[in-house]
Amino acid sequence: MVDRLNSRPRLFEKNVTVNFLVDILRGSKAKRIIQSNWDKDPAYNTGQSHSNSELNRIIRKLILEKFLWEDLVVSAEGMTSAYVKKGPRFNQFGAGGAKFTINIEKSVKTSLSSVSVASSNSKEIVDDALVKLEEECIRELKRVLGKFMPEKTIYSAIPIEILREMSQKLPQTKEELLEIEQMTAFRYEKFGHLILDVCKDFSTKRMNHLEKKQMEENAAKQKERATFTNPVSNNPIYQADSQRRNTWSSG
Repeated sequence: MVDRLNSRPRLFEKNVTVNFLVDILRGSKAKRIIQSNWDKDPAYNTGQSHSNSELNRIIRKLILEKFLWEDLVVSAEGMTSAYVKKGPRFNQFGAGGAKFTINIEKSVKTSLSSVSVASSNSKEIVDDALVKLEEECIRELKRVLGKFMPEKTIYSAIPIEILREMSQKLPQTKEELLEIEQMTAFRYEKFGHLILDVCKDFSTKRMNHLEKKQMEENAAKQKERATFTNPVSNNPIYQADSQRRNTWSSG
């Protein structure tokens, strides 16, 4: 699916974020989905049996295990976006129909037929920092909304499902906020500006985390390449062998 979308000729069709991937799998009718013709992709509406949170976690796991990759792009206006691309382990996806499994809530194992790479019984990898940011965002939304209504009525005005989806998608504009399921025009008129302020703040925090993480991963790769090129060992056998190689290269 990511490979197909990335191969599209038009920029706005090939640049897709994690949240938009979730929307495609969930069969969203959002304007951006339709305008980008993502509803024509074979994977569209194939993830209806999974919640937004479950699909988000599955995609995040694929990113953390390097099957997918988030490419950070800064626009001319200074806004940073993270577009999903093929990762360094993408070619390990097999054609034999092996399933990728992931433990989700209530110890249920979820399998997506469109994801075909062996799990090798590895434990689920979760980016704790992103999970923590989502929870902090929900708390901040509740705190801000609580200034205008009793805390016990917040979930009546805006259900927890909407708050959680906001914390995952972090909409930046009115249009993006209204694309969230159950976010009506009435709710936007009453609380929209408050919600967007919180989401913009946490979007910046998330992008800062992703940028830092990418820099650390790049530094680790450079260190690994340097170690492989110039191996260091206390073993005299390897030291002698290294000296011979250096003599050959200098000769």
